[in-house]
Amino acid sequence: MKSVTSYLEEKKFHPFLIFLVIFIVFFQAFFNQFKADDSVVLYAAQVSNTNINYIFTLDLGGYFRPLNRLLFIPWYDMFSLDPLGYHIVNILLFYFVDTLLVYILALEFTNKSIVALASSLIFATLATHFDTVMFLGAGLVEGSLFTFFLLTSFISFVKWNETDKRKYLLLSLIMFIFTLLSYEGSVVLLPIMFMYLVIFSNKIDIKSIIGHIKKLLIFAAPFIPYLAYEYIIQKSGWVVKGIGIYYFGLHFFINLFEYLASMFIIIPMIDIRNLSRASLPYFISSAYWPLVILTSITVSLISIYLLLRGSKNSKFFIVWFGVAIFPFLFWANTPIQSSWSFAPSIGTSILFGMFLYYVYQKLSNVVGSANSKMIVSAFTIIFILVNSAALVLIENYKFNNGVSDESVMMNFLKSKYPTFPDGSKLYFVNDSMPFHDGSLAIIMSVYYHQGTIVSHNISIGNGYAITIYYPANYVIYEITRDQVSGIPRDNSTHIFDYIKTDFRPGNGIELS
Repeated sequence: MKSVTSYLEEKKFHPFLIFLVIFIVFFQAFFNQFKADDSVVLYAAQVSNTNINYIFTLDLGGYFRPLNRLLFIPWYDMFSLDPLGYHIVNILLFYFVDTLLVYILALEFTNKSIVALASSLIFATLATHFDTVMFLGAGLVEGSLFTFFLLTSFISFVKWNETDKRKYLLLSLIMFIFTLLSYEGSVVLLPIMFMYLVIFSNKIDIKSIIGHIKKLLIFAAPFIPYLAYEYIIQKSGWVVKGIGIYYFGLHFFINLFEYLASMFIIIPMIDIRNLSRASLPYFISSAYWPLVILTSITVSLISIYLLLRGSKNSKFFIVWFGVAIFPFLFWANTPIQSSWSFAPSIGTSILFGMFLYYVYQKLSNVVGSANSKMIVSAFTIIFILVNSAALVLIENYKFNNGVSDESVMMNFLKSKYPTFPDGSKLYFVNDSMPFHDGSLAIIMSVYYHQGTIVSHNISIGNGYAITIYYPANYVIYEITRDQVSGIPRDNSTHIFDYIKTDFRPGNGIELS
């Protein structure tokens, strides 16, 4: 009779096991309502469905992501405002395929299926992904879709470099362009390709580096105009903050420490410092920064050692991590967002998988191969369980503490005003992000209407603004970070009190 570890070594079981783990870990997400940036994504899909120009021209947040808007149109037609359909597409399709692509990438470099399995399962259950996978605005837009295009492009690029077959070049180039059109984090892909060519070349000299650059010119052709458009014309919030040297300073080092800590510690530090201190064990809340700094220093020393003495594989995935986090280190806002962790976590997950195999080999000399397999397998399972538990606990904390007020408002308005006079249905999108200044949340009504969009921003104080969209005679409310100045404080207070007080049962409100 075969042992459990014997089954783990059979490739044919690996996709099923990966799917099963993802389904179990993220099962609760299928029942989540819309949250946070979901409102913006749904709104963009709605209006893009009526006017194709909005795919490229609608400015919501200063980001250029036309491919995401294009893909959301058929999904919006199918699922409308039912979150379950989007969660199925996000988790059981794209996130599952992303994890399989991590498996394929690890197998390509290590040629060991057990390393590929460990790497992919670690990637799938990293608690740094919890926020992105749990809701759609960051999940499908900034996480799963972007990762799918990035990995498909890079794996095809590796195949092209190995075989020189044009079909791989064509696929890699197409997916490279899709990556650019899906998320600003795509700027890391071309440097990763370049570092791959350098690290795995037979020799490193000026002539070979020039040859690598020539090989990448076909990818630079769409990349340079894209970067110019983002930075000069679009002035993307990500690019301006991500590249602007103005932000090099304290935030750079805070982000660096937190990235290193959140990627390599079992319970990641991401967002921990914004949780209520009363809700955390004392040792975590009191030791946050010492733990972050200690982890960062340890990871840095290990990385330096691997770069100097490690194999080409370990060097490459250390470099992958470094290249993938570099643009985000300039971001002026902390803590780091979980959607930013996808690209670097590919490198760290495969490093973890390689490390576990290294431990297995060393233990085999001491306790024997069978016992070594059991020990490493048990450690991997515990690692996955701990990360999954962190994911579930943090997500539940966010949901339970952030959804109460807006749920009252949503349920009242849906029952009292199920439709507008013209027949348009009224919906509200929940936000459950109490990490930002208490439980103040996005409250946004979403409905179908063919009309011209005009937006107006009014400051409501406390770092927030209310954006009112006018597609017709009815308004769509969204509370966002305050980007407006010069609005009198008395008006701000009045609007703030109106939203917090009057959107409750017993108070009649005419939305017209």
